[in-house]
Amino acid sequence: MDLVKNKKIYVSIIISLVIGFLSGCEVTLPTFLTKPDLYEIYSILDQYYYKDLDFKLEDVESVEALFERLDDPYTYMYVPNTRTIELDESYYGIGVTIIDDDLGLLVGNVNPLANLNGKVYIGDIITAINDTVLETLSYEEKTALLSGELNDEFNLTIQRGDQVTTTTVTISEIPINSVTSTVYENKIAYIDINRFAGKTGLAFRTELALVGAQNPTGLIIDVRDNGGGYLTAVVDIIAQFATGNEPVVTMHRIYDDHKTNYYGNPDNVKKTYPIVILMNEHSASASEVLAMALRENGSYPLLGTQSFGKFVYQTTFVLNRQGKEMYLNMTEGFWYSPNGNTVEGGIVPDVVIEQSGLLSRTYPVYIQEWILGDDLTEFQALIDVLNMTEDSLEDRFDVLTLDADLSTKISAYQTQFNLQVTGTLNYETTMHLIDAYRLYREQVNYDLQLQQAIAWMVNDES
Repeated sequence: MDLVKNKKIYVSIIISLVIGFLSGCEVTLPTFLTKPDLYEIYSILDQYYYKDLDFKLEDVESVEALFERLDDPYTYMYVPNTRTIELDESYYGIGVTIIDDDLGLLVGNVNPLANLNGKVYIGDIITAINDTVLETLSYEEKTALLSGELNDEFNLTIQRGDQVTTTTVTISEIPINSVTSTVYENKIAYIDINRFAGKTGLAFRTELALVGAQNPTGLIIDVRDNGGGYLTAVVDIIAQFATGNEPVVTMHRIYDDHKTNYYGNPDNVKKTYPIVILMNEHSASASEVLAMALRENGSYPLLGTQSFGKFVYQTTFVLNRQGKEMYLNMTEGFWYSPNGNTVEGGIVPDVVIEQSGLLSRTYPVYIQEWILGDDLTEFQALIDVLNMTEDSLEDRFDVLTLDADLSTKISAYQTQFNLQVTGTLNYETTMHLIDAYRLYREQVNYDLQLQQAIAWMVNDES
């Protein structure tokens, strides 16, 4: 019956339009005809969004205006392979995370396994791809220029501070290694989860078995800087620890008030060794699901700093955009911990451990040459690397301004590595220091937050 009614409505509209045109009257066409994309997205949101919309379709003129009115960072439209979490433990791409920017595409992160050293850096702005300038293009048009097949090459023009450079990158198969593990000398096992991808649950099982076979005295599960991913992956990991018959997480879909419970394995026996979860302010979504489930179900303590606090979840709709494949990522509801708690505002850890030393510094990017008298407040990481590398002169700590003594130390560094000796943080020297910084970041002994977590387990859980 509904289908027949709809057909009659559409026929009536068409007849009205024809009569209007024949009579010479000005006809206002309905939005679903003039702006089908806007109509489709609004209709989906109006029916399935987790909050009632506080505006009508006629209040917005475009899709962009609709999302601005919505003001939800988790609800957006995207093209395939640009914002999706990987299903496998590798992916085809160039190995960078990109963010829309007025000048082009801002590089937000670089996969260290992508072999881009010396080519692309965090903070770079890609301003042209294969000679196509990006400044006036939409985000989907920009990202489409980086789509292709395995081994396809792209010539990038990059704005790096006040410098412009060019480089060539290639689409390759890049491992993500969403789960890695090791056992330290004191028999503290360590498993790092950097994202919850499609096969992360299986990868975690493998790594847990590997460290478990070495009879650890404790286990640290690290979800720092893990922004989340697939619910199925995190539930699979929780199921390897959770005991009992109570839900480990509940998803509350708002539009029809439906709640879905997810459970662990009722046959589980609690591990014989202590377990902690290490988190920070960038641990979000699925990372917080894991942290809350293990804390409330297994009484496992949380270490680190307060988490991000993402208490909503999203679902994806396929859009019909005249043959062009597009997706709508939309906030659908809330999630709750085993005890019915929300993480709004972030999870406060049981034991606060701040990051310190080199890794607590702002990630260094090149902006311009820094000379005598310039403010270096935001570039303490470069001074740290300078102190760690140049040994002939006294180290300088917490230097906020490039003074004469620091200039002398920079000159010694430049001499040591055969760089142009200027006593300033010029382009060549700054990039040399950033390369050194990236290498230091990969060494576990500079991760002082992790070192303190290990010490806490040895001293407080023994």
